[in-house]
Amino acid sequence: MEIDQLRKKIQSMFVKDSILLAITIVLVWCVILAIFPQALSLATSAWVNVFIWVIMIIVLVTISSSILAVFLHIKRNKSEIYAEELKYQKNPCNKLD
Repeated sequence: MEIDQLRKKIQSMFVKDSILLAITIVLVWCVILAIFPQALSLATSAWVNVFIWVIMIIVLVTISSSILAVFLHIKRNKSEIYAEELKYQKNPCNKLD
């Protein structure tokens, strides 16, 4: 495969993965924000309300930062990651090496 073709293919794969990561973050936030009012409606006291808020914030920050870490990892190492993936797509038997 020619170098320019390889770079274009790697960039294309990176963009697709980045879009999937963005969609994942949006979906996670939508699910959590849809569940949040329901959880608050079950609260029996102010302390339970605070607990629900804290848990929601921790979950959103943890999941969002994890997905951001994946994005930064593939951004920094995209040449190696995708070159290896293309190598295995071309010849799946290489996985045994």
